[in-house]
Amino acid sequence: MMQVVKKILLLLCGAMMGGSAMAQQATKPQARPTLYIFSAQWCAPCQRMHKEALDDSEVRVMLQHMEYYLVDLDLTKDGKVLYRKHARSGGVPELVLYDGEGKLIARQAGYETAEGMIKFMRQAFSAKELEEIARQKALHELRYVDFEDNE
Repeated sequence: MMQVVKKILLLLCGAMMGGSAMAQQATKPQARPTLYIFSAQWCAPCQRMHKEALDDSEVRVMLQHMEYYLVDLDLTKDGKVLYRKHARSGGVPELVLYDGEGKLIARQAGYETAEGMIKFMRQAFSAKELEEIARQKALHELRYVDFEDNE
């Protein structure tokens, strides 16, 4: 969750320090897959998706293996520019996924559950990468075992 908060803060800081440069940098092809999550503060399904899907342990592990940008159309300077460049649905929330070369993999419009978001993001990874993500998710879950309940 802290990673998500850091990305939001980086986007907001970038907006204050020259969003156009940030928008250009964010759209350059990356060595890792890139996910844009377009939303708005006034959008109830967007806020629900942030709370439910982005808090899922597997979603968080997958996000660590990609570049991702939470773009609030009202708060992120150049958010609407990024939206016009990448999104196609005309609404929010919308997910847009690119491979490491900057080639479009898929777009998904509308609210998405954690399971749906995982299925969507899996398209960006090889079988070997998905195995590593599963291993990291298992390790992450082991860290949160409450041993007091087992006494």
